[in-house]
Amino acid sequence: MTNVFISYSPKDSKHMLALREVVGRMGYKAWIDPNPKPNEDWRYAIDDAIRACDVMLVVITPHSASSVYVTYEWTFALALGVRVVPIVFKPAAMHARLHTLESFDVGGFKDPAHFWDYFMRELRRIVGVVITPSSPAAPMSSKIDRSLMPPTTGYWVVIRRGQPLNRMFRLEREVITLGRDVSNDIAIDDVGISRHHLRFVLAGAAGYIVEDLNSTNGILLNGVRVQGSAPLPAGALLQLGDNVVLSYEVVI
Repeated sequence: MTNVFISYSPKDSKHMLALREVVGRMGYKAWIDPNPKPNEDWRYAIDDAIRACDVMLVVITPHSASSVYVTYEWTFALALGVRVVPIVFKPAAMHARLHTLESFDVGGFKDPAHFWDYFMRELRRIVGVVITPSSPAAPMSSKIDRSLMPPTTGYWVVIRRGQPLNRMFRLEREVITLGRDVSNDIAIDDVGISRHHLRFVLAGAAGYIVEDLNSTNGILLNGVRVQGSAPLPAGALLQLGDNVVLSYEVVI
């Protein structure tokens, strides 16, 4: 059973309830409020729940951003190595440390149902990907901000780290090449990218696969090096060298 700790301000109960419902539909166990035993300090119940959780979801609003209790919960989780995922329900002055984490912005979607479909898919990816301090992709993937999403349906590649940041490329042909050379369909000028680094190949209804074109630094797909070619799951992160991370987005 996957355990999900939801950190929130009591003033944001309606957002918590929506999140708890989604987490429950996914088959995960949501931990909300402490239920301590008689004469037991409720703070110990919270600490134990954080230690036992697989991921912490933080409801971000102005109320939670100013809550010392919410701040304690996510800082304690990070200290334990628990994956923390901020979800912005209302714009707020987030702590600088939260800005370094992969986050989701409800306001980035015109249709709330579209957001929840996207979030459920991404949460499955997050729960399924183990990030450890020794993983070469950990520092890179932990700083991805995916609040900006492609505006229309299709297959997309978005620059999530590197320049130009958040630039979006729609994949519309059967084969799309990417590299440092300007002759590529997608040209990214970075020293860690080979002149002809990779190509995306359409594999029918399954979407695109990625192929390494014998690049110098290779491709890390969700932290795992690609050997030859690999299918791209929706929401995949592609690390190219030390400076560039791309996301593969499928908008339906």
